[in-house]
Amino acid sequence: MSKGAEIHNKAAGEIVELAAQRLGAGRAVHAETAIASTARLAGSLLLRSFDLALNELGEGAVMLSAQANDKGPRVIGLMSAYLEEEGVSLDSTLFGGQPAHRGDAPTLDISSRCLC
Repeated sequence: MSKGAEIHNKAAGEIVELAAQRLGAGRAVHAETAIASTARLAGSLLLRSFDLALNELGEGAVMLSAQANDKGPRVIGLMSAYLEEEGVSLDSTLFGGQPAHRGDAPTLDISSRCLC
């Protein structure tokens, strides 16, 4: 594994650990909440990396960015590579599942449980 891949894998592991500590009760984390929270964190960090003048935009403003078009797929690629490295394969036949087996509904308003 390359040094860059090792750094990325370590960072991804730290984010998983952060989510388990901050969102979980005894490390038991509702999967959809963890995914939504870390996706929001990743999106926020990606947006900040663009160095846009966000304070000049009004709420709900549409933002188009060549950087997002370029870097967004790289984030998805990194996530896919990490899952593959960890031996996680996604079975599309299991998406959705039975609601009774999914646990509590995700908490999407995570402002009170900030991962920062």
